[in-house]
Amino acid sequence: MNPFKYLFIFLYLFLFLLPAISFSKEQNNLRFISYNTWGLPSPLLICPSRFEKISKEIGKFKADIISFQETFTKHANILSKIAEYPYRLYGPPKGGKKTKILHSGLLLLSKYPIIESDFKIYSKCGGFDCFANKGIMWAKINVPGIGDINVFNTHTNAGSSNKIKSSQLVEAADFIQAHLGGRSTIFMGDMNFAPGSELYNYVKYNMSFQDTVDLYLTDHPEYSHDPNVLYTYIIKHIYKRRLDYFWLQDIGPRAMHPTDYKVIFNNINGKRLSDHFGIMMDLQFH
Repeated sequence: MNPFKYLFIFLYLFLFLLPAISFSKEQNNLRFISYNTWGLPSPLLICPSRFEKISKEIGKFKADIISFQETFTKHANILSKIAEYPYRLYGPPKGGKKTKILHSGLLLLSKYPIIESDFKIYSKCGGFDCFANKGIMWAKINVPGIGDINVFNTHTNAGSSNKIKSSQLVEAADFIQAHLGGRSTIFMGDMNFAPGSELYNYVKYNMSFQDTVDLYLTDHPEYSHDPNVLYTYIIKHIYKRRLDYFWLQDIGPRAMHPTDYKVIFNNINGKRLSDHFGIMMDLQFH
């Protein structure tokens, strides 16, 4: 065979087929981050400069989709301008009632196109949360090689009133059900309840979601007592809770399963950047 033909075949494989194979392999996996940024409005805001630090540090994790909560302050606007995420979506805006002087605090960033979206404002609230239009947001995201997926982001009411949070979860359940469309579904955010609680069980059993941590620890029982898995909210090493979640509903054409999960932003140069830690999940589609 003519040596130039060998050269042509090699170049064809290198330039066209191999990149396509590599690209397809990458698209079998997605990385998600959820993070409550503690972005309270002035004069409650602490250390505004940390939002620039968050915007720089979060890029190091190379996530595909990021959900933020508590982005009330204008200093959090920098998070919507991270260059690697050309697609962004905000939750419910402020307004509607005179007391609703703040928006929902929800922000979603994606490397892939958001082709449809919606949001719902929760009808009940309590305490200082009534100044914000807390709710739930939905994005249908088109991921090359995987297809369309559902991503929901929420932040339920803080405080001890389970009655209010229960009402919000019932509304979230109806909202999610209306937007499922037979697609793989990820429901994430700051839920403000602990594992094993009545509210937790409502999401798990009534809403038919799987807790990512349960799935991950089934595969990796050696991390069952690892604080980098178990806790997302710690006060002086006494009060320890997991309040932030990735919930999965595996109803799409391709099965999905978490291959990695960890708590992040729990120590950036010895400093915390929020009152919550972030959570990160690697999700594989089969």
